[in-house]
Amino acid sequence: MRIRDAYGIVRGAGLVVCTRQVLTCAHVVGDRVEIPDAKVVVEFVGMAGTPSVTARVAEGCWVPVHEDGRGDVVLLDLDSGGPQVPGAPLRRLPSWGRRVRVFGFPDGAELPGVWAQPVMAGPGGPDGEWIQLDSPTDDTRVTRGFSGSAVTDHETGWVVGMVVSEYRTHPGNVSWMLPVETILRYQGGIVDCVAGSAAVDQELAVGPESRIDVGLARGIASWFSRKGGPRVRLLRTGEPGSSASSGLRRMIMHADREMRPPTVDESIEGAVPPVGSVDLAVDATGKTVHALRERIVDRFGASADMWRGMSLTLVVAGVDDSAAPELLLRDLLKPLADSGVRLLLEFRRDSSPAWALARGLWPHQDMPDDHPDVLRRRLDDLAALIAEVSDREEPLLRRRDDVAARIVGVPDLRGRAVVLRLRLSALRRSAQDTHVATESGRDAEPQDKRIVDLAPLDARVAAELDDLEASADRAARRLVRFEGRLTAMLERRRELRARLDAYHAMAADLGLAETVALDLPYRRANDALWRGPCDLAAAARLVGEYQAAVSAGGGR
Repeated sequence: MRIRDAYGIVRGAGLVVCTRQVLTCAHVVGDRVEIPDAKVVVEFVGMAGTPSVTARVAEGCWVPVHEDGRGDVVLLDLDSGGPQVPGAPLRRLPSWGRRVRVFGFPDGAELPGVWAQPVMAGPGGPDGEWIQLDSPTDDTRVTRGFSGSAVTDHETGWVVGMVVSEYRTHPGNVSWMLPVETILRYQGGIVDCVAGSAAVDQELAVGPESRIDVGLARGIASWFSRKGGPRVRLLRTGEPGSSASSGLRRMIMHADREMRPPTVDESIEGAVPPVGSVDLAVDATGKTVHALRERIVDRFGASADMWRGMSLTLVVAGVDDSAAPELLLRDLLKPLADSGVRLLLEFRRDSSPAWALARGLWPHQDMPDDHPDVLRRRLDDLAALIAEVSDREEPLLRRRDDVAARIVGVPDLRGRAVVLRLRLSALRRSAQDTHVATESGRDAEPQDKRIVDLAPLDARVAAELDDLEASADRAARRLVRFEGRLTAMLERRRELRARLDAYHAMAADLGLAETVALDLPYRRANDALWRGPCDLAAAARLVGEYQAAVSAGGGR
């Protein structure tokens, strides 16, 4: 829907929530901290015969833009007598790597509005509240007239967020959205209008008065922040209510967009995890493997192919108190880890068979981050990830050249594998030198320079390891996104060809096949799609011109 101010100027878009309220950005309605008094006009574009209606800010629902850029959400009450319009299908969904569709009203597009098809690139914005949207260079840019527009998942049709801002000076068509979880943090009153379970089980919430193990909490926050390194972390925390258990739960709450407290405890300030770094956290206590699988499928989707390149993080609390702990580890959690999902698994007792099994499945994952065995494993995992990047990079470069021969504007793919391998070699040498220096300082004979004998790394080398893990992880995800981009460009050309064929057939059905006025626009569109490399933007314009000519009856 489109929103105009009292002067008739288009300010942006919005979406119906339930049936009698409209969700949009606060800056669409007013530019100040104070609640605006003036009404706005809501127009139901695309719903022929549906009259426009006035609306004003709902009581207690004005969240203006904070000084740091957070907030910017408002609910509007539609005035009585307006149409009954079904609410948008809002749903919580993991927000990385998904193709989405957005309908908005940029300058010059008052009627009927335009579609854009960006891709969710990852978290960003103030305090990590936003999700970055990257628009293809051949597609409509998401600009100011899209503010408040619904962001709809391409695969499922669910509305997963709302456009909040654009990067006006960026050449890469960058904009941002507020995901549903962030919206719920500010507008919790609409929770009954949202499908999909929350990212964090309510049983895992703790109050601010809970006593926590600050050291453990900082370590957990560090693991949440680091996308590289060990993909499985095992924790023993004791029974619920212990300081270690409370520390885990406090970090989970800080990592969730919906549950994140408005302020950070002084004791852990500066060490909290990034917002959105936990995609799902479940309490396994008393639950069956089937119930937990259903919870994961509800959140992530049924197919592991949907998760590729998304770096999903799953926390399972109370593994050893589930209905079937060992079955849970073997049949559900191990396959998830093998598919690339990061796991943080909490156990309450080191005497449980499940704890012993988990240590066997993932050796060394319960040790401190600076333990020599953990560091060796991190380096080995890093080497395997870089090898995977290298193996995928070469065929993708060849595919890129093949697509570029058929479609104009295919982006370049800069190889990263060589640089990553060189950095890894340098890091191994630094790690070995650190070990030798440590042993020499103890008046011991330097041992063979093998990674197996690593001593705890100094801060400089540890920081380089963290950075290289993150770089390799970004490179791997970048390849997945790039491959998806190539596929999308080929699919766009196929779609345009099908549209042209459909309207050509329509022209024949209408008896317009011999109409001279249709010949030139058809040949132009056909040549753009079939002769030489295809400029998708130009081809889409030419197909649109032919479509308009057919709809107009060829000028008869």
